[in-house]
Amino acid sequence: MKTFPRWMQCLTAASVMTLTACGGGSQTAGIDGSGAPSPGVSAGPINAFGSILQNGRRYIVDGDTQVLIDDNPSTSDLLEVGEFVVITSSSIDDSGNPIADSVTQETLLKASITSIDAVNQRFNALGQTVQVRANTVIDTRFISAVIGTDFDRLEVGDGVEVSGYIAADGVIIATYVGYEDNVSEPRVIGKVSNLNSEALTFEINGLVVDYNTASLSSLPDGMLANGVSVRVRGSLDGDILEADEVKGFSSGFDDLDDGSEAELKGVITEVSSSSLIAVNGIPVSIKAGAEFSGGNAGQLIVGAIVEVEGIWSEGGILADEVEFEQEDNVRINGQITAISATNLTLNEGAISALGLTLVSNTSTSYEDNSEADEELFGLDDLAVNDYVELRGFKSGDTIVLTEVVREDIDLPLVVALRGTVTSTTPNTSLTILGVPVDVSSSDFEDDASAFFSAITIDSSIVEVTGSYNGSLITAEEAELVLED
Repeated sequence: MKTFPRWMQCLTAASVMTLTACGGGSQTAGIDGSGAPSPGVSAGPINAFGSILQNGRRYIVDGDTQVLIDDNPSTSDLLEVGEFVVITSSSIDDSGNPIADSVTQETLLKASITSIDAVNQRFNALGQTVQVRANTVIDTRFISAVIGTDFDRLEVGDGVEVSGYIAADGVIIATYVGYEDNVSEPRVIGKVSNLNSEALTFEINGLVVDYNTASLSSLPDGMLANGVSVRVRGSLDGDILEADEVKGFSSGFDDLDDGSEAELKGVITEVSSSSLIAVNGIPVSIKAGAEFSGGNAGQLIVGAIVEVEGIWSEGGILADEVEFEQEDNVRINGQITAISATNLTLNEGAISALGLTLVSNTSTSYEDNSEADEELFGLDDLAVNDYVELRGFKSGDTIVLTEVVREDIDLPLVVALRGTVTSTTPNTSLTILGVPVDVSSSDFEDDASAFFSAITIDSSIVEVTGSYNGSLITAEEAELVLED
């Protein structure tokens, strides 16, 4: 097997694949044809295909791109939206798109689910806690789920492959949960603790690992130590993971030359000050005058999801841009009534449904769960009357799309809308984001009076399901969303 440089590996894991794309000739690296250097390394979840859209850019994956999946050369059929990938690039095509030199992934966790916490949207596998979030992509091979309850696709005993971020407390924040029918060789990535060099055991978040017969490789100074990040493969003996292989992991950025551009999306794992943090364990120094979007320096807290962009400098990222991931508080299930495009290559445009228009951009995730099952799925594959699930957030007067999922149409057609209540007529109707909703015949968790009395205009979020006649939603169910 070909040996790949250490900087191609990443602690936060994902899945990748090769996608063949038609690109022009190679030029000096640049962004949007500017000639400015493109990122030396970009790490984050995949938003869409064609070739790979990640962190707001389209990376061309061609026949010269080196692809490594779980330490093995791989092919394009294993890539899924939501999986975390590390991309290196040093040139652009004739359209100004960065060309990927390498794409690397590692699965954070492969095991069977042993318990599920539906209230907190968490599950446990191999002793590891996995947090599922609103924008976590869940494999369609799990059992079918009803509208708005993707988490319910998961069951105890299901085999999973998890991609995402490792939080400061060791909890895995999933960006993708894949179905895996063979978990006879479980694996996990995490930090060594409670190392016992005599018994040849250590722990990863409480999971006991026995490495008596394991091969050790890529470890700092060739030795295991507490705090070192490792990937472990092996087999279960009761609650103990009998390791066949223990391999060290770097951040994926460590061998970059100073001055190389770097982009990273992940979870804040440490905050030393308003200008010094760590994302996925990687030091990030925020420049004075850095551009913030979606938040400010006062919102830099452990556990927040951010994307940072800058250059690699003295063992960390010197960031001049920080973007906070926004909470999805708008959700729509319904048929598309209009589509407009400004740049189909980057999925830039707008989608209208249920009387609302949502704006798509390069960070919008696209997934096809319909029978068409388009692998290279994006804005240009959608059509009026397609049934979709749309998720996004309000930014001023604009609703920004974060996720688009196309589904098959089931009859009778059911629509759903979640968003902020903008007006009410007690016990009979309300408007959500300006869309009128008749709730006179709705089922409420308590009763209509209690439901309406709990609503604060322009603040409370309500979700309704029912039918739509082109101008009015007739709700069969209405629920006040206390926490999103």
